[in-house]
Amino acid sequence: MRRKKKRVRRVVVNVKSSLHLAIEFLLYFVLFFVVAYAVLSFFPLKALAAYSSNVFLNLFEVDSKVVEQGGEYFLQSPQFTAQIVDLCSGAIELAVLFAVIFSTLDRSLWQRIKGVVLGFFLALLVNPLRIAITLLYSKSLFLLVFVHEIFFRLSLVALIVIYYAIWYSWLSAPGKRFFKRSN
Repeated sequence: MRRKKKRVRRVVVNVKSSLHLAIEFLLYFVLFFVVAYAVLSFFPLKALAAYSSNVFLNLFEVDSKVVEQGGEYFLQSPQFTAQIVDLCSGAIELAVLFAVIFSTLDRSLWQRIKGVVLGFFLALLVNPLRIAITLLYSKSLFLLVFVHEIFFRLSLVALIVIYYAIWYSWLSAPGKRFFKRSN
């Protein structure tokens, strides 16, 4: 009977400990997200998204150009004109990526910094590619709506989740060479 009580106590302690860690993670996540999003608002991410998307469109042999009008950016071609709005900039995704990695307190600060740098590089490469692919399907309204509303959003969530899983379980795991600091 005593063994059963000890097991129950351990389970209760483990649940409390896990709950405490989850709440701590969420609080740090919210704090880091707000700070990261505020800092990212000072960077010209819409311009970066527009110009880098234009590079991908030109690689896909689409004759396009970036037009700036009153601080707003547009991608124009004979087939389409698309405004790059704040949601296209990737700022929310970058802030989420920063917050989720920096809220992972069981990794060293150095591992988290490297994880954010690599993640930002990946996100800033994939975001304009997604914009370009979306615009390639702009000839059909159904495909444009499907690709923009479903693929575009799901691909960002998938990118963040997959990158975080790889970073946490492989790239930053103790004993892995990728993130070891060289002396």
